[in-house]
Amino acid sequence: MNKSTELGHNMSDVVQERRRKSAILRNLVMVDRIPVYPQRGLTTAAIHQALLDEGYEISKRTVQRDLEKLADWAALDFKDDEFGLRRWFRAIKKSDVIDLVPASEAFLLVLSQKLLRKAVPLNMSDKLEEWFNKADAKLSSKHLFSNWKSKVYVVSDSYPLIYDEHHIDEEHRGVIYDCVLNEEQIKISYQSDSSDRIKDYILNPLGLIIRDQSHYLVATKDITPETPQLFLFHRISCAEKVYLDITTPTSFSIEDYFAKNPTGWLLGDKVEEIVLKVKGYALDVVTHNKLAQDQVLEQYDDTWWKVTFSCYPTYDLISWILKFSQDVVCESPYNLRKSVIKRLSDSMSNYM
Repeated sequence: MNKSTELGHNMSDVVQERRRKSAILRNLVMVDRIPVYPQRGLTTAAIHQALLDEGYEISKRTVQRDLEKLADWAALDFKDDEFGLRRWFRAIKKSDVIDLVPASEAFLLVLSQKLLRKAVPLNMSDKLEEWFNKADAKLSSKHLFSNWKSKVYVVSDSYPLIYDEHHIDEEHRGVIYDCVLNEEQIKISYQSDSSDRIKDYILNPLGLIIRDQSHYLVATKDITPETPQLFLFHRISCAEKVYLDITTPTSFSIEDYFAKNPTGWLLGDKVEEIVLKVKGYALDVVTHNKLAQDQVLEQYDDTWWKVTFSCYPTYDLISWILKFSQDVVCESPYNLRKSVIKRLSDSMSNYM
């Protein structure tokens, strides 16, 4: 297996894990909508429609499979009504699905609160807040868990930024989401940076990438339908539906595209072998973490170690190297080493 294929497989595993977590949340929402016996149960069609109303793009057959799987652990049951329709209900006395969630899972939910608040649009925040409050209440209801907040402190790996949740227009975000889901073209007004003028583009939206507080639309321009690009949400000043089907690139998957780390601002279009010398804190970091799946760590001498790995060179990688100052030296490839030296030189000139 070549390194590019391995990267693709690793990204596929990540995507599958995200889909699994998304399915769990969908199931929790579904169970929470089902009435408790002796209330009249809901038909599969009604449950399916409730999920569609919540924004889940899901088939009725998938709902049927979910109900059958949930019947065992979520205390679901059904009865046929006078028309022969199967109606589902919860055969429990508890009033909320969160009561079925173990304390450890409730803990996981509240720990994910900060990440979810950044990734999910504001118009979903009320629903998220409801779930967070229920999870918090579940933990706080037991004396043993009542002080759980004093046991956790979330620290950013970089300088902690104060997130401006209003920097994305919610109306435009809704248009973008609809066009991505419906595979329809979108017209946007976009400013590449503060010095550039606003330009209008017709795009073929292919997907979304969320990185910390930055939200990206992955799309191709109608004039270059084979070249995916990134468009930052907060630089989109207007978004309108075109109501035309998108033109899909000949070969594209968001997993393969993300494997190149485009949000780290690519410096090259191919995977390269990177060789670094590390010591001190940088050595500690790469000893307990990996810069890539194929990372190899070898000792040079009593002070320095060599780290070898493969990846697409990006500004992110340069930033990581510079972050550790004298504890990291870029050995190769030459172009990456040259870029690091130039940034160090430019930085020094600012202090002269």
